[in-house]
Order: sequence, then C-alpha cells, then structure tokens
Amino acid sequence: MSDHSGPVTLVTGGTSGIGLAVVRLLAERGHRVFLCARTAENVSSTVKALTEEGYQVDGQACDVRDPAEVAAFVEAAVRRFGPVDVLVNNAGRSGGGVTAELADELWNDVLATNLTSTFLMSRAVLKAGVMLTK
Repeated sequence: MSDHSGPVTLVTGGTSGIGLAVVRLLAERGHRVFLCARTAENVSSTVKALTEEGYQVDGQACDVRDPAEVAAFVEAAVRRFGPVDVLVNNAGRSGGGVTAELADELWNDVLATNLTSTFLMSRAVLKAGVMLTK
C-alpha cells in the first residue's frame, strides 16, 4: 500500500492506543514508519501484523528514557528507510489511571517517559542530522 518513496516517519509508543492509530493512519497514506515501544515483543507483533496488511513498517524496542537507546533507534531507522521526514513523539504513560492516581513511586518514570523522552528523541534526530528540512 506504500511505495518505496513515501515519507519516513518515526513514531515512539507506536504499538498501542493513539500511537498505533497514528502508525496505521500514516502507513495507509504511504509513509514508511519506523516505530518503537519498550518491549521487543510489542514491536515485533505490531510490525508483523501491519506488514502482513501490506504496509512499510518496521521498528525496534527502545527505552525512550535512555539517550543511548534513543540514538540507536534513530540510527536503525535511518539505516532501514533513510532520512527522517516526520517525528511523532507519542511515547508516554497516561492509561489505566496513571495520570489521575499517580503513585509517588511512579513519578520519575512517568516524568521521564512523558517529558524527557520527547526531548531525547528530538535531540537525537537533530544531532544525527537526519531530519529532512524543506
């Protein structure tokens, strides 16, 4: 459903909820999507399902709170599809009442996932010089 020249899009948190909906929508519109989630199992099953539907989707596990993993994710995406056209920072924790009933022990993880990860991913893409500017 996508040719080999569609825009390259990175999506964090792309295996469930809003992230998966974004991945599917962009893939349907011809984007070559490289997605990440915390577990390889989630990434693998999502990529398999969408690839079987004919979309150009790939990805790898990435802890978006870890600068080294973020840099490796960006590098892998560029190796697979080329320079980045679109970055969707969707990784976050808000489901299951996390926002409304946030336990103190989860505060640092939620903060790192929801806020720090956005800056780490954006910075990694920009530092790598792989974001296309038109």
